[in-house]
Amino acid sequence: MLPMTSSATRGVIRFGPAGWDYPDWAGKVYPAPKPKGFDPLPYLAAYFDTVEINSTFYRPAAPNAAKKWADRVRDRDLFRFTAKLWKRFTHERGTAWTSEEVDLVRAGLDPLAEAGKLGALLLQFPWSFRNDEALLLPPDLDYAGVGSLSSEIRDKLALARPATLGAAARISGVTPAALVALLKHVKRRPHP
Repeated sequence: MLPMTSSATRGVIRFGPAGWDYPDWAGKVYPAPKPKGFDPLPYLAAYFDTVEINSTFYRPAAPNAAKKWADRVRDRDLFRFTAKLWKRFTHERGTAWTSEEVDLVRAGLDPLAEAGKLGALLLQFPWSFRNDEALLLPPDLDYAGVGSLSSEIRDKLALARPATLGAAARISGVTPAALVALLKHVKRRPHP
């Protein structure tokens, strides 16, 4: 796999639509009737320097599909895709993601990166996403009473005594699932 780095110039602002395959764009965005062999992706790439890949929010891209996307815009030197990260990483926070899931996402992004066509990775968070720095953790919190924490995470939290949920998130080894358990515990805890 390629490292997720870019040699692109920093500070570039790109504009483009959130996808490329919308039937209701016929006659508004795309020509109507569409010419024989019309391909909406290179058509949009002639007007915009990025297009969002919305489908990757619902499932990782298949590597062969990603390669075909890159091939369809290979003649557009400045064009880059913006891939939306799979919702497993942003919305499904009940359990930590696995290395296999990371590998699936990377496998679908690598063909774009290898072709020089991956510009950005968009993380769309749920409405419930919040500033965890504002959620204070009680200084006397008994981490042994927080259900479903591993003993390793429980010990790390008890030693560090983070002041906020955000600070707990920055402790190495504290998983998203542990943060959810901690959040639920603090929300249920009676206030003095």
